[in-house]
Amino acid sequence: RRVHGAPPLAPREHRDYISQNARETIARKPPSADAGGPSPLERPDFGRVPEYLIKRKIAKAKQELEELANAPDPDCPPGMQQMPEAERQATLRLLGQNRENVLLQMNKMPLACDTFGLRRKRRVLEEQLQEIEDAIKIFSRPKVYLETGPE
Repeated sequence: RRVHGAPPLAPREHRDYISQNARETIARKPPSADAGGPSPLERPDFGRVPEYLIKRKIAKAKQELEELANAPDPDCPPGMQQMPEAERQATLRLLGQNRENVLLQMNKMPLACDTFGLRRKRRVLEEQLQEIEDAIKIFSRPKVYLETGPE
């Protein structure tokens, strides 16, 4: 069908594009090895790990260490938290000082406790000394857990 007023179409030309591409490819010279510049093996940084990969590896290692440090202690019972090391050491020092004070008070007491007041005071000091020694045993452990308050 023809549309009125349209110019006539040009005659079709039969071309064999496959054969033409094959002839051009055969006639073309293969690319020479020298044309691309130096070989990748001859580059000065050949075999080195790129800087961005090194940075990524370091960042990933730091992140893993942070996650490990921030991870909850698997030995920690529920409803408890581990006491910080500095606080544990400070408590241990304070308990040692208290122990020395109680021992000093006990050593100042007379050997013969004849009165009711002296016997009561010696009993109170011995109880305090026992409590302090029990606390020293607890805080001498490498990990001390404290009960967490209601949040």
